[in-house]
Amino acid sequence: MYLVTAIWLATKGAVRWVWIVAGLLMLSLWVTHSRSAEAAVIVSLAALWLFTRRSSKMALAIGAGAAAVVLTALVLWNSGSVAQSSAGASADVRVRMTKIGLQIAARDPLFGIGLGQFRRASQAFITPDFIVLFPQTAHGENAHDNFIQILAELGVVGFAGFIWLLGASARSIAGALAESEARPVLAGLAGGLLAFLVTCLSGHPFLITEVLWLFFLMLGVATGLAPVPSSGATGRWGHRIAIVLTVFVLISAPIRLWQLRQTADLDHVVIGASDVKDSIDGLTYRIAEQRSEWFVTAKAPAVEIPLRLTDESPGPCLVHIDVDGQSANVVPAVPGAWSRAVMQFDLTRKSAVSRRLDLRVDGAGCRLMVGTFKIRD
Repeated sequence: MYLVTAIWLATKGAVRWVWIVAGLLMLSLWVTHSRSAEAAVIVSLAALWLFTRRSSKMALAIGAGAAAVVLTALVLWNSGSVAQSSAGASADVRVRMTKIGLQIAARDPLFGIGLGQFRRASQAFITPDFIVLFPQTAHGENAHDNFIQILAELGVVGFAGFIWLLGASARSIAGALAESEARPVLAGLAGGLLAFLVTCLSGHPFLITEVLWLFFLMLGVATGLAPVPSSGATGRWGHRIAIVLTVFVLISAPIRLWQLRQTADLDHVVIGASDVKDSIDGLTYRIAEQRSEWFVTAKAPAVEIPLRLTDESPGPCLVHIDVDGQSANVVPAVPGAWSRAVMQFDLTRKSAVSRRLDLRVDGAGCRLMVGTFKIRD
């Protein structure tokens, strides 16, 4: 994103020392061996050059063909690092993950499966031969296409809002670039944004929070540099559509929450606890906060919950366990040994797909370790 901006400003002579920045960024990019990033730089610079020259359709077609040739040569020439797979294998992985992403999106097309749930949902579609090709998929994998992942996680409603935001900014920026006195800074920022979005077609940079904020910061700056478009019929209709969509989302929110409670499979979802830590006595565990939520499948007749306090905690401490909002058990937890709470469930009563278990720990100094749940018959 920043490399394209730096190269464009350097070629326009806007800032003399910017060539040094561009050189350092090019070196950094080459060291990463990211074929998709290198391709994005070429595509973005070519598109920016052709657009700012106000070329004819024939010139645009010739330029696109030349960029495609250079792009193909670059990808084939850069075989990547030792840790990287070949270009063919990488393309195969991305095609497979795209198909999986579309299958996931088809399961809940309107609102999606929820933020951060793509890896877990993908496990149901990963085949043994895919794991052999790409071992990282054994525990689920992201889509390797950020647009597909947004569609799967947020559904058509969220994806439409995301595209609307990009489209509105692109309209303002493109209109400003079409002016004869377009500023090089605006053009450089636009090229950087385009390069970033191109990389989204073969990766998922939006999953990194810092990168996400930097992109939208740069998008806001570029849009702010463009003049405000005059309001007309198109603008009025745009406002009306935006209002209708906003009202639709607000009205549908309670329905969506009810639907999630009744149909969502939240098995293994945890709120209010750390990532999985090391194991003690053969049990992997998480460090829970004073209040935490744990979800298990409603098909389980019983579940065993290993509980233990960290060594520095005063003990014993009481752990209150609620099932679907109803008090179910109180178990003492101590340092140095596991306590096991066995929760029996009534399978004859109609319930949601998942059960919610709330754990509450008495005492501010009590740090609770929760072992991996075990389903019991």
